[in-house]
This record gives sequence, C-alpha cells and structure tokens, in this order.
Amino acid sequence: MVRGRKGAMAKGPGTLAVIALCVSISGTAFSIFQWWRSQHDAEISTAIEFSKNYTHAIDETTMMAIMTAYIGRQISTQDAIKAVKFSETLEYIAFLANRAKLDKSYLSPSLTCTIIYAEQALANIRKTNPFMSDVAKSEIAEFSHTTRCEEKRRLDEMIRNALPPQTESLPGAIAPLTGNSLPEGR
Repeated sequence: MVRGRKGAMAKGPGTLAVIALCVSISGTAFSIFQWWRSQHDAEISTAIEFSKNYTHAIDETTMMAIMTAYIGRQISTQDAIKAVKFSETLEYIAFLANRAKLDKSYLSPSLTCTIIYAEQALANIRKTNPFMSDVAKSEIAEFSHTTRCEEKRRLDEMIRNALPPQTESLPGAIAPLTGNSLPEGR
C-alpha cells in the first residue's frame, strides 16, 4: 500500500487493480465465447457439407437397393453390397452426429431420413443375406433412436405406392431422397 504525505492510504492502486481484473475477466469470457462459437460454426458447416455431398454421393440404384431392403423385399447380392457399402458413409455421418461433432439439425431432411431408413434396410439385409449377418451399424441405430425423420410418413407411403407387388423399380419414391428430380413421363 502506498502512504500519502500525511499518512493516508491512496485509493488509486486498489481501484486500478479492480478495473484490470474486470477487463481480464471480460477478455477471458469473450475468448471462451469465440472458441465456443467457432466450434458451433464448424459443427454446422460440417453438417451442411455432408448434406451437399450426399446428393452427389448416392446413385439411384444404391438408393433403390436401400429402399427395397427397407420395405423387406429381397434384393440381389450385388445390390446388398452397394447398400452396405454406402451405409459405411452413413455410419460415419451418424458417428459424428452422435458425438456432437456435427449439428444434426443442419443435416438435410433427405440425408437424415436415409440414415434412419438404412437401419431397417440393414436389418432386413442381414435376415435375407446370410453372408452379411455380421453387418452391424451401431451408430446408425443410435442416430435413428435419437433423431426424427419429419417426412417419414409421407415417404413411407410414397415408397409403398411406388413399389407394387413383385416390381423392382422405385424411381418415383427415391427422387426426394436422392435430391434428383425425375424426368417427365416417369
């Protein structure tokens, strides 16, 4: 403490220390906020990138295989391999979402629904293709139990209506999920 000329304590240094402490706390709080915000922005950006790339990554035959397996129909071994192979990508997206490394509320609805459909499709593939009995997708299952497909009822109806008994074609039902529009006349 500093003594003044007549033995009184000076108030200046104590006030200055309090102001410095407040500035320091404010700066630290702002740094934490910036760190959190950049982390959150990265999660959103990752979800948006996966959503944009999803429409280019999946082809119509793979989506048809997933949807056919989803409704419980037998699919060829080649189609089962395509569906399982693509489900690896879905598993990784689900893994990131389950661990909050991406913000799943920013995933496109079609990607969210495809991950949810893939859970049942893979379960049906395991039942109908014995050599694929060891295909396990725990991240997809966890994602499916904690996320909703807002379009599921409408899409289920479209899938069932687009696939009459013993038909192998689903182009009308999968167009909303692949992001592709159907050519006129289909």
